Amino acid sequence: MPRMAFHCSMTPGAGGGITYYHALKAGLARQGWEVLAVAAGAEAARGYDHGLADAGCYLLAPTTDSIPDAIDSLCAWLQEHRVDVYHAGGMGDIGTLALPHIPAGIRTLVSVHDNPRRALRIATAHHHHVDQYVCVNPVQHEGLRRLVPQRTQVAFIAHGVTCPEERPAPRPASPDVLELGYLGRVSRGKKGADLIVPIAQLLVEAEVRFRWRVAGTGSYVTELRQKVCHAGMESHFALLGQLSPRKVSTFLASTDVFLFPSLFEAFGYSLAEAMAHGCAVVASRLRGVTDMLIEDGDSGLLADPGNAADFAAKVQQLASHPELLARLGRNAAERIATHFSVAAMGEGYANVLAAMQQRPSQRAAPVPLARFRIPRTFQPTWRRHIPPVWKEWLRARTARWGWNL
Repeated sequence: MPRMAFHCSMTPGAGGGITYYHALKAGLARQGWEVLAVAAGAEAARGYDHGLADAGCYLLAPTTDSIPDAIDSLCAWLQEHRVDVYHAGGMGDIGTLALPHIPAGIRTLVSVHDNPRRALRIATAHHHHVDQYVCVNPVQHEGLRRLVPQRTQVAFIAHGVTCPEERPAPRPASPDVLELGYLGRVSRGKKGADLIVPIAQLLVEAEVRFRWRVAGTGSYVTELRQKVCHAGMESHFALLGQLSPRKVSTFLASTDVFLFPSLFEAFGYSLAEAMAHGCAVVASRLRGVTDMLIEDGDSGLLADPGNAADFAAKVQQLASHPELLARLGRNAAERIATHFSVAAMGEGYANVLAAMQQRPSQRAAPVPLARFRIPRTFQPTWRRHIPPVWKEWLRARTARWGWNL
């Protein structure tokens, strides 16, 4: 059985990567592949949660802060476990820095999990040492094909999510109280959690009866709780914290409307999972991402990024038209099951891997670790000097224009 190793640390902050690992493992298992998860170095070990790991997860050199030493442990482990394909996440971590040093005979694949231009430049910094790139949305595919030489293959494979074994149960025809849901990292800016209270205030003014359950952890949780209390809306909210995978399924199955106010994403796992569970969804209109998952007006509603009034108006529309609420939920579940399932993802990867293995590798020769260096692309840029408030304003504006800076 061919074997792939995906570099991913089992920490709560790597939530999307962990979800991706489990989906990839399940999808490729059906195609005859074994997928393992590996992480190396002290940085990966900090906050490592063994509860998020399974028997296929490995943590190497957990006490070393030396990047070359961590990479050395990784390369030795890849050979010891006879790995056929090494899979880096293209995120600027040790997994990506290791690419020039991966032993000959092991094919390399990089999947890109973010859209901003700098993320694409980081992912392609070592393109001479990459056999295959995989993008998860059309925007990435378009951007990478401009950055990567022709000889390196670039493929587009959307992520897949696990669909419920049984078709989601119909929601009440006209719910007395609309159950709203938010699932993911609770942070300002990129995730748009700072829109939650403004949206809720507008719904209260419109006399929409609702309860909003917020599941997840993050830097904005304490401030969100304070804002909810200050607005006197405690009875409308439940802050649930981090949920286990089983509780996530229960959470989504009992959610009428799922809100996804992110300003930029590469895919939107929580959005796709909500759709798979039959939720009616209201999401930021993000070019090549949410408009890939959602057919506006048919399998969900798209709102202006960063615009609380537009989100509130869409929720009010669903509260006033229960037949629309039910139809969007049914169509959402059908769309995910048809186009964005774990099985479809596994089949896509199996086809790409088969084609990659059939053609000769054009990777450059491995670089000795004695010549290890961190590319300039990985260094902090001028963006770190921009005040956070300005960053949030810029992200909201660029998301509306369909840009990824």
